[in-house]
Amino acid sequence: MYRSNERPDRSESAAYANQFLAALSRDDARAVAAATVRVALGAAEPVMADAHGPSLWLPETAVLSFGERIAGRLVECGMVGREGVLGWEPATGMAPTTAIGVLVRGSALVVPSDRVAALCAERPALAAALLRWRETVIAQMRSTIAARLQARPEARLARWLCMLHDRVEGDTLDITHLRLAAFLASRRAGVTDSLHVLEGERVVRCTRGKIVVRDRAALQHVAGECYGAAETVYRALVGPLGKLAGS
Repeated sequence: MYRSNERPDRSESAAYANQFLAALSRDDARAVAAATVRVALGAAEPVMADAHGPSLWLPETAVLSFGERIAGRLVECGMVGREGVLGWEPATGMAPTTAIGVLVRGSALVVPSDRVAALCAERPALAAALLRWRETVIAQMRSTIAARLQARPEARLARWLCMLHDRVEGDTLDITHLRLAAFLASRRAGVTDSLHVLEGERVVRCTRGKIVVRDRAALQHVAGECYGAAETVYRALVGPLGKLAGS
């Protein structure tokens, strides 16, 4: 029998594409994994109102956005990829309320919320891990608010591109100017102008429906103080994250 705090061995941990799941103790990871169903998500799909009902979402290759639904529209506040989870509210005794959308198509693991609540009641370490994760989301939202209030458009865009780059394989981001504008709460023309600036500086290259990150260090430099604070919190509380230039 394994101890409840025993870490997954390297080979078992590598079997979990979701980094939050891989960072749990061996027993907790197995318990969560046993309760999951893998689903395929298409870009721009809503995921809260589908057949799965209230659920914990653990992205694998998909990248999800989260925010509030106002007047039928998802106002996005942040993003989560394979590094984390969404729908963690049952760990605090609340019903899931966060509106979730799909930024990048791919796979995710889904656990019904009632099962999550039961697992957290049985496994205090799992509940504690979800609460630590919640702190990283709060840090990300603080950065989003500050960037939207104070940062110039190119910095806001660069921050968002760094965040998405952290959560996908390779350097190609499957995203349209229109989707970028929706996430940044900006005009499409303004996003296009900012991308032209970054292209002119050879930081990114844009093609139809795709953006290629050419110079990650330069992209972080453009983002400035908008990027990095939330990522530092994640690394302190959960584990490694992203493609930090120079790392």
